[in-house]
Amino acid sequence: MSDFVVDCLEPRGYAVQATGSAASLSRLEVGDIDLVLLDMGWPESDGLDLCMRLRSVPTAAHVPIVALTDFAEETRDVLAFGLGPDEYLTKPFVLEQLLDAVARHCPID
Repeated sequence: MSDFVVDCLEPRGYAVQATGSAASLSRLEVGDIDLVLLDMGWPESDGLDLCMRLRSVPTAAHVPIVALTDFAEETRDVLAFGLGPDEYLTKPFVLEQLLDAVARHCPID
């Protein structure tokens, strides 16, 4: 999934850093991240737990999170209770949905 996202966003002018490690989220503490695309089925961590961890980082609490999920009903519940992501895309999604979500939260000047 990360290769797909990189291949779709970089040619459109976005600087993308794909990661497969929760440890690399330390970049959020520096405050140089504009958007997080988070696969809720991340093998290393529970997606909801990771959202809450991201929201607890003071320098990153404002960073938009777009959750990518296989479970539409579960994600709606997460959004309804305000537990993390700003919006979600249910997999499989089409490229235009991804581009629209990214542009809403991180427009290119």
